[in-house]
Amino acid sequence: MGSELFDILKDFGLTDYESRVMESLLLNDSLTPGEIVSISGIPQPRVYDVLGKLKEKGMVDESPGKKKMYRARDIEASLGMRVKELNTSIGRIKKIVQKTRTVNSSSKPYLWLMETERVIINEMRKRIDGARDEIIISCSKTRLIRMREKLINAISRGVTVAIVIFPEPDKKLLDDFRGAIIKVRNGMTSEVLITDRSMAIISVGKTMEMKDYALLNEEDEIIHITGYFFYHTIWEPSSIYSAPETLSKHTFRTTWLLCDALNMTYRVSDGIRCRLSGWRNGKEITVNGIINRVEIVNGLKHSIYIQTGKKTYSVGGKTAREEDIAMKKIEILS
Repeated sequence: MGSELFDILKDFGLTDYESRVMESLLLNDSLTPGEIVSISGIPQPRVYDVLGKLKEKGMVDESPGKKKMYRARDIEASLGMRVKELNTSIGRIKKIVQKTRTVNSSSKPYLWLMETERVIINEMRKRIDGARDEIIISCSKTRLIRMREKLINAISRGVTVAIVIFPEPDKKLLDDFRGAIIKVRNGMTSEVLITDRSMAIISVGKTMEMKDYALLNEEDEIIHITGYFFYHTIWEPSSIYSAPETLSKHTFRTTWLLCDALNMTYRVSDGIRCRLSGWRNGKEITVNGIINRVEIVNGLKHSIYIQTGKKTYSVGGKTAREEDIAMKKIEILS
């Protein structure tokens, strides 16, 4: 089936077959085992086994008599009970870990391999939830639907969200993301998520066993390379679909996104108030001033110029070497 309802049911720990059967029952009043097989597509020999497991979990009712009928129990009650059980288990796990965990003094790995669609999706959702300032994502329509609620919530929190969707735009879906910077492109491309310029997930597709794989990276230099890759191979070749009417209160950590967003939204020469945090000569610095120029040299640099009093600073990315200030983050104030 592969619907949104199917995906949500799997998030509650149901197997593929259990999710298919539950979806069939939730969308129909009551069904015979034969009807369940016909609607869900699960193998006939497995239907009674799956129904038995769902009964044990308190999710379905069975009618008495020879001709069995099955119906889904109230979803709030059945899944609510499961949530309570999970929360209790989580609390117990946390207590055990807190008491017995040992700290490894060796350095932590910065690159992790994730496998299976479910693990990847859950990690992406968690990282989107944890983003404070900026989310950059490229994904297919199917995956964007699964990220929809989390991304809309991030936009409502004031996080800067930039989306590239492929292989084709879906106006009804994209209209849900008002306030995001959206680009579209034809054809397939890499699925990437970068949050707060501190973490990147890169989908590496399926193997011969048809498992999904992705790499999660938290090393600064590799994140910089990932951002560079994203800009040149995904962002730049895509077409602008929509941008916010204003960037006021938006925070950016990526200079190429900042430069493009400013050019999309403002006449920069009019001056844009901002607050910058960054590094100058190896020391942290905060600057309140006016952005009065954007400079893009394709393939080489994305810079802005901030005037504060009589002084004008050139500002580049976190790894900038030519500019006066290497940007950590910048908040647009007007």
